[in-house]
Amino acid sequence: MIAAQSALPGGVAGARLGPVIDGRHLPLSPYQAVQHGQVSDKPLLLGSNRDEVKLFNVGGGERRPIADRDFPKLMRATLPGASDEQIQALIDTYRQSRRALNLPNANPDILDAITSDLRFRLPAMNLALAQGAAGGNAYLYLFDWESPARGGRLGACHALEMPFVFGTLHAPTQDRFAGKGPDAEQLSAQMMDAWIAFARNGDPSHGDIGPWPLYDGEQRLTMRFGRQSGVAVDPLVDERRALSRLLQPA
Repeated sequence: MIAAQSALPGGVAGARLGPVIDGRHLPLSPYQAVQHGQVSDKPLLLGSNRDEVKLFNVGGGERRPIADRDFPKLMRATLPGASDEQIQALIDTYRQSRRALNLPNANPDILDAITSDLRFRLPAMNLALAQGAAGGNAYLYLFDWESPARGGRLGACHALEMPFVFGTLHAPTQDRFAGKGPDAEQLSAQMMDAWIAFARNGDPSHGDIGPWPLYDGEQRLTMRFGRQSGVAVDPLVDERRALSRLLQPA
């Protein structure tokens, strides 16, 4: 397998591989299987981190700025069916939302936010909605604890939730990525207890975070994990609505 991957363009590191729907061993994609109710008897716990792609985009130095005039054209490759005017409206919505939350909102940050939602947050939401529509239970979370690494530029990036869920905050050098202190310890305890409760009885609710409601398309109740954890109604709603509208087929 390694030899086959190495022969692909980019080698092992650059290869993007995934399951093949061959009609026999894998008859449907995981999303289609959920849609068809094949796992409606299995509850799902899923979610995303607020700044997923910053783990891949934030290097050791300063990022190259994106000029305002170039931003819509840059986004067009990601949203090929949208006009420059529609993309600019999307950018403006995300910037207003991030400014209101006192979050980084320069053009590279807005690009990260939109890309994170496209690749992670919206797919998680859609999978949860599909599970509910098929008669199953789905619990959704949004993780917004911020990494202290690289001067805080990583934000709530991809994989940052893992040391909290698995209780490895005290692993060597982990504090550089995940942080430390009473708030970090409390968050880890909350997440570990939620995952344990879910594994035990299919419901991640527990005393420290309270009831964790099922996710649906009406209230979109989501558990936010961060310095202040708790249930939120449709978090980052303006961003979600703007991007979802743009992705709807004409």
